[in-house]
Amino acid sequence: MMPVPEQRAGAGGRHRRDALDVLQAGLDAIAPAPVTRSAVSDLVGGLRGSPRGRLLILGAGKAARGMVQGALEAVAASGSPHGQIEGLVIGPPGVAPLEGPVELVAGGHPLPNEAGARAARRLLRLAAAAGEADLVLVLLSGGASALMSLPADDLSLEDLQRTSAALLASGANIHEINTVRKHLSAIAGGRLGLATHPARTACLVISDVVGDDLTAIGSGPLYGDPTAFADAVRIVQERAREDKLPAAVVESLQRGVKGEGVETPEPDSPALAHTSHTIVARNLDACRAMAACAADLGYEPLVLSHMLQGEAAELGRFHTGLAHSVLADSVPIAAPCALITGGEATVTVRGEGRGGRNQESALAAANGLAGLPVTFLSAGTDGVDGPTDAAGGVVDGASAEALAGAGIEASRALAQNDSYPALAAVDGLLLTGPTGTNVADVRLLLIGETER
Repeated sequence: MMPVPEQRAGAGGRHRRDALDVLQAGLDAIAPAPVTRSAVSDLVGGLRGSPRGRLLILGAGKAARGMVQGALEAVAASGSPHGQIEGLVIGPPGVAPLEGPVELVAGGHPLPNEAGARAARRLLRLAAAAGEADLVLVLLSGGASALMSLPADDLSLEDLQRTSAALLASGANIHEINTVRKHLSAIAGGRLGLATHPARTACLVISDVVGDDLTAIGSGPLYGDPTAFADAVRIVQERAREDKLPAAVVESLQRGVKGEGVETPEPDSPALAHTSHTIVARNLDACRAMAACAADLGYEPLVLSHMLQGEAAELGRFHTGLAHSVLADSVPIAAPCALITGGEATVTVRGEGRGGRNQESALAAANGLAGLPVTFLSAGTDGVDGPTDAAGGVVDGASAEALAGAGIEASRALAQNDSYPALAAVDGLLLTGPTGTNVADVRLLLIGETER
């Protein structure tokens, strides 16, 4: 796990350092290798006496490399009853290959690419070749929907790319985006699970979805789908508008509504009875670890929610209100305290600036924290916030004055979705680099000074 760098030690002092330490504790708690190693050890330990077929490791996601490492370490340590081990897992752009029996290849993110589509086609063929004596282990984490994109029917990869881009820019949430994706895919919405039959199939999941909905994580490749073509059409009409999407996509969805397409299997489909799912890391795990670290640093911790959603700027202002409530009336708790939230914001893109949802939240909070003994941090746990190299943003009581001194008006920057350069000017960017994991977003308010 990449460490959070030291940042602005002279202009935020210990408060800023404490905030970064708390974030690091949250990231450490969701490191993919150890959580996967533990889960696979339990799984393999329960297979004594089972048929000795192959162990086939498949999957996709931003945590792909760490999850594969953890799985192979567990198998080596526990003495798997399965002899031959092989597999294919798709990671994010730039992922480093691994030595060993499992091939790790790069796909496209946030938009799918041809390399990912080729890998997904190979992965589907491997799944379909699994026999009754085999164990299929699927490692799934955030980003899998894009990395493992495989167009259905006569759709092209460009069709999927344009559709994903339109939905991402529309303010659609992850559940809505995945509903559409599942009905344009040959692998999502339970279709990969259909392919692995009759092999015993176990899916280990690092959840990046608010509420840990298995139908939405990675677009649910092994889990039955409660949505239908009609839901996908409604989302397109309400969010992206049909005239912004490729004609082939609109026609494919409309054919599905008319019963001319193959619907995804439902959650209780007997065809998926051979599959199981285990969530090995989630947003709440990161939030709880952050709370424990904050307590060690002398702050009274409170995890308010791990399911916050909404427009990024509004969430930033909401946290500003919390800070004022604590300082004025000790509600919900008294300072010094650490208020922690998780979930995932959305951004409705209206300007042509550069930034991400967590950077927007931080910038939106800056003016409301002016002069207060408060640090606010908002971060994507994958280390990538929007199309930038930042994980998010961090501001404090001095940030508003620093913005004004740099000639930056926060409201104007937010209107242009231009939070990145604004925060960069006041040392407010969180630059962790890709963390190798993903459980959506975490936010932290440190309020008041401790006596350390």
